[in-house]
Amino acid sequence: MAKPPKTRERREATVAFLAEPEALQRICAHLGDDARTLYEFCSAHGLRYQQVHAWLHDKAHPERISEYATALEARDSQLTDRVHRVMREVAEIDIRTLFDENGNLRPFDDMPDDVARSVAGLEVAHDKEGRETRKVRLNDRLKGADMLGRALGMFKDRVEVTGKGGGPVQTEELSTNEAARRVAFLLSAAARNKSKATATAKE
Repeated sequence: MAKPPKTRERREATVAFLAEPEALQRICAHLGDDARTLYEFCSAHGLRYQQVHAWLHDKAHPERISEYATALEARDSQLTDRVHRVMREVAEIDIRTLFDENGNLRPFDDMPDDVARSVAGLEVAHDKEGRETRKVRLNDRLKGADMLGRALGMFKDRVEVTGKGGGPVQTEELSTNEAARRVAFLLSAAARNKSKATATAKE
């Protein structure tokens, strides 16, 4: 059965794109420089995600895998920096910057970017005389400070692990044969579960 033209066109477009010398560089620039996802790149260029993903993870080209992994690390690092910046803005907002020199609430277009991003909502009410009252709701500063501190490793939750009945955790030394036996058991169980899932899917 012939595939729909749209699917065939996307497949052909993907093959043509991956044959370009700059294909990998363009993908990595999209991820590392723009902090975007591979799915977004494929959608924007009319490419098949699964096909591109398989090309990037082709074990016959370890240098391609390495360069793609480096781009992912750069993207994740950039996203981490962005999250830290947002949490810091919430934790350190100065509410005086919300108002002008006359004490009036600034229009959002006139607010500093970091202040505008800290605004969670705006409520506008009118009294019987038609006078307007605006209420600005900000993101929780304490929560922002707590999230930032945890992200930077300043605060850590204490976790206690105990054994049966609240006693110490019991450990035992395994012989090589016993360790191999347990590993074989786990692998066998995983294979059985996979077979069951495949059979269910076929049904």
